[in-house]
Amino acid sequence: MLAPASSTTFQDYIEDVFLPFIKSQSSGNVRRVDVVWDTYKPNSLKAATREKRGHGDKFVISPSTKIPRKSWASFLRHEDNKKQLKQLLRLLAHALENLHVEGVDFYSNVLEVVVTSSDVDISAISPSNHEEADTRLFLHVSDAAKKGHKNCLIRTSDSDVLVLAVALCEVIPGLEQLWVSIGTGQHHRLISTNSIKRVR
Repeated sequence: MLAPASSTTFQDYIEDVFLPFIKSQSSGNVRRVDVVWDTYKPNSLKAATREKRGHGDKFVISPSTKIPRKSWASFLRHEDNKKQLKQLLRLLAHALENLHVEGVDFYSNVLEVVVTSSDVDISAISPSNHEEADTRLFLHVSDAAKKGHKNCLIRTSDSDVLVLAVALCEVIPGLEQLWVSIGTGQHHRLISTNSIKRVR
């Protein structure tokens, strides 16, 4: 969803694209921001599916590695790059762990474990063996509701998340409203999953 734009290195990407976007999501009445990643387990069914999608260019990722200029999608397609992305995800999670916005707690998983910018109980969400962020993020929604957050907004580009949100919006204890912000540009929509549930 967050293309590298004019970033030269992965460190530039973190500072110029990723963190500004996270900060933009942290304004208003926001009190908690969770960023949830896939874990890319090597011998899973999902790994086999990704392998069938084809191959792109192979890279070794470090903060100083130059962003692939040819094609971001081609870079993400290569299975070995998925493994290397673990290094990038660690960098992104560490950046969130050290991000300070007044009144906002930041959470992010690094593979199976969760890191946070504040001293809070994370035992309900860490560790977790969910490979897909699609399902893992609902552990975070449930944890937020347990901590008193009655309204939640999920930002995604994956329609599977919307389906799960509609199915789960009324069964998570303490949660009153669950919204899904999906798509980008002209295709962006803000959807109340509670309303969809009631219409059904």
